[in-house]
Amino acid sequence: MQKNNSFKLAIMIAISLCMFSNTSFAQMYDKKYAKLTKHYSRTIQIGPEFLDTIKKANKLEKKNIDEALIFLSKLDESNLKPDERGFLHHYRGYLLSDQHKYSESIAAYEKSIYKTSLYFSSNNKTLYSLASQSYLIKDYKRVIKYFNFWLVYNRSPSADIYFMLGEAYFHTNNYALALEYLNLAKKKRPIKKKKLNQIMQTMEKVKLKIDNNRNKLGNPSNSSSLIERSYWPALKIAPIYPRKAFQKNIQGYVILNYNISNKGYPTDIKVTESTNPIFNKNAINATNATKQSKYMLSEKTKDKIFVRNISSKVSFKLDL
Repeated sequence: MQKNNSFKLAIMIAISLCMFSNTSFAQMYDKKYAKLTKHYSRTIQIGPEFLDTIKKANKLEKKNIDEALIFLSKLDESNLKPDERGFLHHYRGYLLSDQHKYSESIAAYEKSIYKTSLYFSSNNKTLYSLASQSYLIKDYKRVIKYFNFWLVYNRSPSADIYFMLGEAYFHTNNYALALEYLNLAKKKRPIKKKKLNQIMQTMEKVKLKIDNNRNKLGNPSNSSSLIERSYWPALKIAPIYPRKAFQKNIQGYVILNYNISNKGYPTDIKVTESTNPIFNKNAINATNATKQSKYMLSEKTKDKIFVRNISSKVSFKLDL
């Protein structure tokens, strides 16, 4: 894809959701999450002055990427709107990936997506870049994280994506899911012979690990229970500031404890610490499953509770 097309794609960070097929992904389509993201999606706020700045960087990039990066590094972020800061980091990530500086590129892309109220948008190119670059530097937890998000917005993953997910689960010792994704990769058509050979070789390694674990544990079950379950925030909106606290310039925080269900929603929310009871209700509402929070999970499970005793701090601060 040409760079100017990438530039246009980067600006279009509006939410557009699409249904999964019935393939047994680790993450399944969630109607409640779809409604939440649609409700909180908004038009990106970028001013004409910032666009002119990016156009200048775009011209420098065509001559020398380093010059464009130096130019962008001199921008004063404190004068930029939140969306402009987000796009600035996104553009830096794109330039760094062109230089094969994958660790730096990942860091820039992550800054970009965390600048918005929605932690992850359906910007497929960004999510794919984060996952595939993480694979290149063997950061397998990030591969699982970002391809799981990518799967939420895409109907037809390629054999390459299934293979990278299979490899990532293999290297994080989740052999059952590794085998599932490698089988999906093997069935994709068209598929190149070289890729098929890679898939078959990894499948043999996975099966060997499963057999070894079965012999050691004397248990036919897979070893997924031996790994730590991972989860990441997908949607998190700031809580509503209590009117009385705002009027009296009261600031503070609330620390909550809760479980995360197998659908990724907080349950059994309790206040464990609070600077002022005035914040408690709004902190709980902001975290409540039916309100505004959603987590993506590293694997699917039949257990009603995916992980227990999560601690989260909800801050209430005034920009004085």
